[in-house]
Amino acid sequence: MKADFAASIAGMSLFAQMSFTDISFTNGMSVVPVASAESTQGQAYTASNPESIFTPVKFSLDLIKPAAFNTDSRPRTDGINLSGDHQWYLLMKQGQSDFTFTCRTGIEYPVKTNTKLTFVDAATGVAVAEAVLPPDKVARSYKVSLTPGKLYRVDVKDKAGFTIDWEPQFSMTHVSQELTKPSPFADSYAAYFYVPKNTGVIGGYWKNTGARLIDPQGAIALTNTTENTYFSYPVPEGMDGKIWKLEQCANNCYLMTVPPQIARHPGELLLPKEVVKADKLN
Repeated sequence: MKADFAASIAGMSLFAQMSFTDISFTNGMSVVPVASAESTQGQAYTASNPESIFTPVKFSLDLIKPAAFNTDSRPRTDGINLSGDHQWYLLMKQGQSDFTFTCRTGIEYPVKTNTKLTFVDAATGVAVAEAVLPPDKVARSYKVSLTPGKLYRVDVKDKAGFTIDWEPQFSMTHVSQELTKPSPFADSYAAYFYVPKNTGVIGGYWKNTGARLIDPQGAIALTNTTENTYFSYPVPEGMDGKIWKLEQCANNCYLMTVPPQIARHPGELLLPKEVVKADKLN
């Protein structure tokens, strides 16, 4: 398994073009329309206030595994570099009793504090297992015994920075929706997400320039050209109810009008139960 998550990110070939010729005002704030290279229905917008260009949507954390994306042919991204305290969600499928992964800790900061992964039963809130990872930069394999068919929250306590990888058969997703918390991603990353049916706009926040929104056909829909901005991208006809992708996202990149779950492959994505039911993804 590869350890460098950023190595799988494709190089830039297209860039969304920004237009400064048409400036509108919403709620007393200037909003700059950004004409996307791939957008044919309306324009994308950027602003310093999300409510001026989209309405944030909240989703539950009652996560389940949709079957609709199991055979998706898009490539799976590689191992992930992470740092700081954060959470992941892991669904053990029927027949799976051991979660196996590899990890190398101490890659970011020279501290002697162990990194800990605590596996919490998402239904009861009870911690059932823990993996302790020494920050010595040595790659090791780990195995955690869990109950098949259960959803777990993985609480990460980290000060040293680490890289982690796991086998494709596990459905594991990250939830990133709180701008007040630092992003756990230490490097640029690429990740898949789902746009529910009848979604009008993909709205969110991204910090670094160069971050890209990729449509279901693999085309660059939007590229971030301004640090610390909210974006709103109109979903073209026929592009809802599909898997999209974020690329070159570093530090902070948040989805705020679609489920905030992101995964290394569409087949590993966990989604809110209400979305899976409404869109008939199982």
